[in-house]
Amino acid sequence: MFAIGMVRSIAQPDIVQFVLRIALAVPFWKSGILKWTGFLHLSDTAVTLFTDEFMIHLPGGPYPFPAPTVFAFLSDRARSCFRSCLFLAWLLASRHWDFSS
Repeated sequence: MFAIGMVRSIAQPDIVQFVLRIALAVPFWKSGILKWTGFLHLSDTAVTLFTDEFMIHLPGGPYPFPAPTVFAFLSDRARSCFRSCLFLAWLLASRHWDFSS
């Protein structure tokens, strides 16, 4: 019984949720960072993915991207922007704010 009480005191829901959110965010952060070699400079592998691997699937067959460098840059910028928006939404609308009253 003592062990259960100790686990409940250590593993509070706020702490567990924070740790899980960080653990889930780390792989996405690393995958996004690996595509950049400098400030606003994409790595060659990111451009190669949009040149050789990624295709636009429309009727008539898969088509290559018309400007792979531009699409690679825009997609990674959008990924960074959306990641920041999700973090801000989590901060602003966290469970600590009670809007029910």
